[in-house]
Amino acid sequence: MRSFDVRWRPILGPAGRRGPGGRRRPVPRLEPLEARELLAIVVDTFDDVIADDGLTSLREAIELAESWGGADTIEVPAGTYALDLGQLTFDDASAPVAVRSTGGPATIDGRGASRVFLVVQGSEVVLDGLVITGGVADLGGGLLNLGTTTILDSSFLGNEAFGGGGIFTFPGSTTVVDDSLLEGNQAVFGAGISNAGVLAIHDGRFIDNVATGGNGGGIDSIGDVVIAESRFEGNRADFGGAIGNGGTMVVRDSTLRGNSAAGNAGGVFSNFDGVLEISGSGLEGNSAGGYGGAISTWGVTTVDGSTIEGNSSGLGGGGIDHFVGTLGITDSVISGNSAGWDGGGIHSFEGAGLTLIDATLSGNSAHYGGGIRIGRGTLIADRTTMVENVANFDGGGISAFSNSTTLLESEVSGNDAFGRGGGIEVSGGSSTIVGSTISDNSASYAGGGIFGSNGALVTVAGSTLARNSSDFGGGILIEFGELALRQTTLADNLARFNGGGIYSFFGTTNVQESTLRGNEAGQDGGGIFNVGDLTVSDVHFAHNSAGRNGGGIFNDGVTRVFDSIFSGNKAAKRTGLGTAIYTTIGGMLILDDQTVISQNGVAIYQEQ
Repeated sequence: MRSFDVRWRPILGPAGRRGPGGRRRPVPRLEPLEARELLAIVVDTFDDVIADDGLTSLREAIELAESWGGADTIEVPAGTYALDLGQLTFDDASAPVAVRSTGGPATIDGRGASRVFLVVQGSEVVLDGLVITGGVADLGGGLLNLGTTTILDSSFLGNEAFGGGGIFTFPGSTTVVDDSLLEGNQAVFGAGISNAGVLAIHDGRFIDNVATGGNGGGIDSIGDVVIAESRFEGNRADFGGAIGNGGTMVVRDSTLRGNSAAGNAGGVFSNFDGVLEISGSGLEGNSAGGYGGAISTWGVTTVDGSTIEGNSSGLGGGGIDHFVGTLGITDSVISGNSAGWDGGGIHSFEGAGLTLIDATLSGNSAHYGGGIRIGRGTLIADRTTMVENVANFDGGGISAFSNSTTLLESEVSGNDAFGRGGGIEVSGGSSTIVGSTISDNSASYAGGGIFGSNGALVTVAGSTLARNSSDFGGGILIEFGELALRQTTLADNLARFNGGGIYSFFGTTNVQESTLRGNEAGQDGGGIFNVGDLTVSDVHFAHNSAGRNGGGIFNDGVTRVFDSIFSGNKAAKRTGLGTAIYTTIGGMLILDDQTVISQNGVAIYQEQ
């Protein structure tokens, strides 16, 4: 990059007259390149003037640098440079220009009267060590970039615009922000930055920027963005308190903390056109009045190796609101989030596809779906842990309705619901649970481990349900639905009334190659309470107990038992009836001769 030592002398015409305008202009003193060190154009007045005063203002330095047609550096000593003549414009595409502060920050102040910097298409500019403040414009109060701009170790403070309070970037532009601060800027959209071009941010700090009535307190983008090792705190907007995305965005190793949205997405809002990738980042303590305390996504979003903690929403998705599109979460923790209505950890809706792999949801809370509330979509949870989530009504761990839910090698433990489905609540749709553990969950009313209703098809294979509790159906309650269990163990579940292991109410239940052990009912059906259609094949009922009748099975519907074993089950402390099976006067029992009954008391009882 060429540098010059500037001095002033008159520019005379052929007859010794002054040059155009009759004033002096700065003229470089040029030395042979091989005989000198590269110097810079040095600004030596704080005044915003173009005058023949023997000094070089910042405005004059920019004009001079661009007039030479080569790569130039402008050195700006520390201090405040108030703009009296409007914005500073870079409009030379022939060579790059760098503006660098010396001796400390140089403050360029638009004084609330104009934009600070304009970089036109084709120009290449570096801003280094500057404070850009007091800029006001329709677009880009601090900077409007149509070219290529690199911002180093600089601050954009208190600028205002309709779009891009601090910075606005046009389509086709490229902007790099490194080690810089954007604080206290205001706009309708993109208070810190509004981006329609290509934007790269490293070590950016977005603090207390406000987008009133629009998106993106920190950043609003419809272009391409990469954000790395950056921090967003205290930003506010109607949607996307920290970030609004309608393009392609990557957020890596960054922190979004304490941002808020009046509507949706206290942290990040990604719309129908948005593609969002978050990795290695923390979203903490963000809040939304509507949906998505940390994230609200309507497009395609992936979250990897990240923490979403302590966020809140007034309606749904205390951590994440997933309205449509696809959401993939891997190796991440979603904890301590709360929603005023649905999905304390995640709210997923409207045909959306949600995939969780090696994820943890813990300590989240909502009215429905303390961990997850999903409807009319697809949920796949693989090697995922859902623990200690709370629902004020239904679905402590998961509340799913009219959707497809699959749990693979996952854990649902220690969740609570004050209504139904301490671990999982399913209404309609189909749910498949394979190789998973559902334990230590509680529901005040029904289905301590699992509650299924409204035509739900629930399939459980190779899994364990243990130490779950509720009033009805300590392990599982199926109501007007279908339940299929295979190679599954139900152990030590508790129903305060009926159905310690399973309660089937006007549903269809099929249990194969499974074990029901140590389950307890305060009244009837220590192992199973059936008021529907029940088929049991190759099942071992051991040491289940009922406070009244039916230590193994209480049957008030149709029950078929094949090739099974009943041993050590109890009813009313050995004095009750049907220590193995109790069938009411309205029930029907079909029992094959391959079934082994090893019981004390009246093992099989049929009401007359």
